[in-house]
Amino acid sequence: MYQAYLIDAPPGARVQLIDGAGASVGSGQVDRLGSFLVRELRAGEGYRFVVAGKPGNTFAVRDESAPDRVTVWSSLSPSGSRWARPWPTARSPP
Repeated sequence: MYQAYLIDAPPGARVQLIDGAGASVGSGQVDRLGSFLVRELRAGEGYRFVVAGKPGNTFAVRDESAPDRVTVWSSLSPSGSRWARPWPTARSPP
């Protein structure tokens, strides 16, 4: 099973996740940080978040496993460039 997450949404907005067949597979309210997470999804095409009645772009939930024993930690540097750094599973980023 897989998951999909929404970021930068209006806090408190109603949100629904629709699958490729048009069925609702998750719903709730965006948290105070603008995020929403739906777990236990099947891989497939055509998923779409609907936030405050406005549908977003479609996306796919991929049937891929995470890298073995490595967590990729990504951050935005002060200069605005993106960078990623691998960390062992047992260790947290600084």
